[in-house]
Amino acid sequence: MNIIKTVTIFSALIFIGCNKKGENENIKIDKEEKPSLEIITEKLSEGDLPKEILFDGEPKEITKLKDLKGEHIILLTETGEVPSPQKINDDEEEERDFRIYAYDYLLDKNDNKYKLNWKIQDFVSNCEFDLIVGFLKDTFKITDLNKNGIAEIWTMYQMGCVSDVSPIDKKIIMYQGKQKFALRGTSSVNPGDGKIGGEYKLDEKMSNAPKEIKAFAIEMWKKNCPQKYE
Repeated sequence: MNIIKTVTIFSALIFIGCNKKGENENIKIDKEEKPSLEIITEKLSEGDLPKEILFDGEPKEITKLKDLKGEHIILLTETGEVPSPQKINDDEEEERDFRIYAYDYLLDKNDNKYKLNWKIQDFVSNCEFDLIVGFLKDTFKITDLNKNGIAEIWTMYQMGCVSDVSPIDKKIIMYQGKQKFALRGTSSVNPGDGKIGGEYKLDEKMSNAPKEIKAFAIEMWKKNCPQKYE
């Protein structure tokens, strides 16, 4: 009888010990670090850029950000008005070009160097009238509207060569990872007899985007659709 009791107590102690071990393992697992979903941003100057980051034009925005994809450096640049290298017309009017660029450089941890992840390039060329081109003020945004830890990088810009009060092209381009989303349309203007323009169209990606992303794009469009002359 005493032997049975001893065996029973010994078995119980082993069982309790196993349970405690399992609990400790669970605690250890729970304490393991999980990837942060927080998007961290930091403004940079041109002098802060690593030598491997190449770009055209003059920087208008340089931002460093960290998300689940890694460490990025985002640049928005513009060339300003430059003489067209090839004239279409041989008259006395000077023709000019204007180019805009957006770059996302992503840090390659293996090489410890930034490599181009995606690039936006757009332009107006051979313009002999008024160039209205460039990124729109306060429309560069970094969000995480669907809370997945991957930054949504927004830009909005205009592209026009006009000789009167006419609608010009405006575009919203957003990247999430390597996925591109777009909303394209024309500015709204009033030449004197009522507003014209202002139409827009979502591309397939933006049309199928989560509702909070699509709503953000449309709100950005409504706010910046009216043409401003500076």
